[in-house]
Amino acid sequence: MNGSSLTRDDFSPDISLFQRQWLPLEEAIQRVAKFEHTFGNAHLLLACHAALSSILTPDLVNLIRINFLEKSVEWIAESDLLLSSLCYPINQGVFEFESRIRSVLLIVLQNEEPPGTERLKEIASFLHAYASQSFPPEKDISEERKRTYQWISDAYLAPDVVVQSMFDLLRGTALEDSASRIRNYRLVGKMLAMLIDSLSRTNLQVELEDVVDSASLIWQSDEDLLTLLQKNRDMFDETTQILTCAVADWLLHGSPSSQSKDKESWIIRAHCSRQ
Repeated sequence: MNGSSLTRDDFSPDISLFQRQWLPLEEAIQRVAKFEHTFGNAHLLLACHAALSSILTPDLVNLIRINFLEKSVEWIAESDLLLSSLCYPINQGVFEFESRIRSVLLIVLQNEEPPGTERLKEIASFLHAYASQSFPPEKDISEERKRTYQWISDAYLAPDVVVQSMFDLLRGTALEDSASRIRNYRLVGKMLAMLIDSLSRTNLQVELEDVVDSASLIWQSDEDLLTLLQKNRDMFDETTQILTCAVADWLLHGSPSSQSKDKESWIIRAHCSRQ
């Protein structure tokens, strides 16, 4: 960044900022093609249906197959999917699709007949019901994973609910709790990258823009940006950019970066690089 005047372009509030950890598109397509070549179209169809959920367990994949594909996909496809290069383990018995691969699989599903868009809504309704149920103690899932499932499903069913939930989560994070702020913005940025096409249908455009802009500040934060913020803090609208103003003030006065010379130790970019 050059000059002394801060503009929107200086912190690039565009969703590609949140996709920088994704695989290149060509590599994602190659992995999907290899998976289909190895296991066949039925396995690919299960992968496409499971992709909406993003985070998978053997139980969830089994329920997706039974509810949508029981007659056309054999049970062995469940383990083949979870152990394939389309997913990676994030905890014991918990797997996650690589995000670019997920997006490719959803495009494949949308191009299926009958119309994939309607099937996406059906899977979203299923996922919403799954996340809303009471789990037995031995199968309970974390609050963050429940929130992830709810945001994914509601992005297709009720995008206003997701935008308001993201806004409320970020606004409700205590200013002095830097760890929670970074964790919450990391989650929101990740979900924005996955869901922005669906969320763009929201009626809460002002709130969505504020969520994206404030997340962009944190995800792109560096010493040059902090210098520009010091000179241009008044460019933000206190009425329509509530989150962005709060983040700007936090970066300038309350974040670890404003109190430490180790600028790279706290920002989300550093956290992501360790994954």
